Amino acid sequence: MNRESSESQRRRLPTEPARPKPVGPGSGSSTNTAPIDPAAFDRLVDLALAARLRAHAPYSRFRVGAALLTDDVIFPGCNVENASYSLTLCAERVAAVAAVTAGRLTWQAIAIASAGGVTPCGACRQFLAEFVPDLLIVTVDVDTRRRSTYRLTELLPQAFGRGSLGPHPTPPPSRRSPENR
Repeated sequence: MNRESSESQRRRLPTEPARPKPVGPGSGSSTNTAPIDPAAFDRLVDLALAARLRAHAPYSRFRVGAALLTDDVIFPGCNVENASYSLTLCAERVAAVAAVTAGRLTWQAIAIASAGGVTPCGACRQFLAEFVPDLLIVTVDVDTRRRSTYRLTELLPQAFGRGSLGPHPTPPPSRRSPENR
């Protein structure tokens, strides 16, 4: 099976949620409490498209760019593949880690640019849910420029989170002696 047919098959998996109608800035489900300024929305999409051009995707050739809008800063990210496939980093997580590293934990939206305008993978959904369970997600098809928006809770209902871990017991004291620490 060639890469193009496997890519289009992957996009048509029955587990992927149905696409809502494309919508503009500040829209989404009724839980959207802070509409995004249209100029900031367009800048977010533009930065995701630009980040995609920097992707390191020599194996899949599937380039993805992301841009994460925090309270007042946009953090771009691109996918970075590795010959050891499990070490590949998705664009969404690259952008999210940059924001966390900068101490920016108030996130408004993330734009993701790719062929077909795909939604985040399961690992990225879980990773993003750790910080903002109802994050606004904008997907952009790089060929048609079609935009679609989702809420992370739509893409990852009943996410595993801090509450899933139960009470946090006090860790046991170290068994090592002070001189071996």
